[in-house]
Amino acid sequence: MCVGIEYFLDRKPVTVYFDSERPELPVRLRRGAIAFYRWGAQGRIYSDDNTPGWLQKFPEGCHASLESIRADRWINYEPKSARILASRFIQINSMRIPCYFELKRGEFIQGLIATIASNQRVYVVTVPAPPQHAAEWQDWPRIVRRVTATP
Repeated sequence: MCVGIEYFLDRKPVTVYFDSERPELPVRLRRGAIAFYRWGAQGRIYSDDNTPGWLQKFPEGCHASLESIRADRWINYEPKSARILASRFIQINSMRIPCYFELKRGEFIQGLIATIASNQRVYVVTVPAPPQHAAEWQDWPRIVRRVTATP
């Protein structure tokens, strides 16, 4: 599972781990602007929009499998596709060592924006790991490429 994402802000690398106190990820909006969204929901930390007593809570964790999205398991959260800006993502291997995987220019991590009332969270969309990494990891962030118009 993707546990960290690195991106550049003002030409400086920023690394965000899901288990940070308030992890936020940059998302490219339709018109090109960038907005920061809280990353998933941590079971050990309650916030104003995920406290006990609320009728609906965000799913715990930091990812949403593509299979669960296609099976409409996220439908109650008004899911919207998003492009998470990243230069690298981080997976932890079986030896508990962080492994860094670079994205190419024009690639993004696919995200899902979940909404409850006026609160939103972003989750990393995952797919089965590619064959060369399947022995080590079960899932993998879904990488999408920027669509360019052809003349």
